[in-house]
Amino acid sequence: MNNRLYLSALTSTLAVAASTAFGQHAGDILLENINGQLTTGLINETTKIHDHRSFPSEFGEFFENFTDEPGFDSDIGEFTPGTNIGFNVLDAVRVWDGQNFDTMSPVTLTISYSGFEVETGSGFVEGFALPVNSNGEFHRHLNYVINDRAPTGVYLLQLQLWSDAPELSPSEPFYIVFNQEEDELIHDQAVEWVAVTLVPGIYFHDVNLETGRRNEFTVVGATSGQRVYFVYGFQFGKTNIPGCPGVGMTIRRPTIMGSAIVDGSGAVTISRFVPHGASGRTVLFGAVEQGTCRVANIVEHTFP
Repeated sequence: MNNRLYLSALTSTLAVAASTAFGQHAGDILLENINGQLTTGLINETTKIHDHRSFPSEFGEFFENFTDEPGFDSDIGEFTPGTNIGFNVLDAVRVWDGQNFDTMSPVTLTISYSGFEVETGSGFVEGFALPVNSNGEFHRHLNYVINDRAPTGVYLLQLQLWSDAPELSPSEPFYIVFNQEEDELIHDQAVEWVAVTLVPGIYFHDVNLETGRRNEFTVVGATSGQRVYFVYGFQFGKTNIPGCPGVGMTIRRPTIMGSAIVDGSGAVTISRFVPHGASGRTVLFGAVEQGTCRVANIVEHTFP
């Protein structure tokens, strides 16, 4: 089928669906204004992972060579009505070779929404902008089509978001890792490589929390041999970190729940039991690397 005709039909249908969607969707990219910067996060069923920059996606779940995931979503009132949020493509599409994404893909991606359309190239490509809703929410699902009968593989797209609101600076670069009919284990390896290698800083990884059992808390991107302290709290706020002048954590009065030494891969994990009594509570989890004073992103989880 001609990709452009196919894309046009899908755009019309899915734009209507997106405009009537309600609520935040698991797997969407969370958009936030954090200290005057447009910031990406990850939305799961009962979890928000703030300041998260690598996201998986699957082509072909509904239509061949197509996906509209992940979408972009925010809380109501997060942004100024009447302003616009746009994106730019920062690099050519890359393909996973089993070790890294150094290889430029022989195929391109077409990104579209309701009459707007751009195709990736050999480098930077200017995208387009869409308006914030009248209630201050931004919720859009862009359409991604992989072109020219793309071979089986895992493909990397690097993007950056911007806003025309004067109080908001652009986001940090972030990455969508698309699976085109490849084995899911290979896709998972590529997603993890991006999180550890391309995204600077230390980050919570593979968060899956429940009451009534032991839960694992894992941070990646840390420094081998360093000690990482894991903490929790119940309110956002500013807490200075002892021994780290000028460095703070956005959890008010955090409690240390344990620490561990980072392994040779840059990962560190602790395991803690969460009682049934935590059901219905929203808990904030954080971590800090002691020797470098690097602070992990915040996980906000509501236990069902």
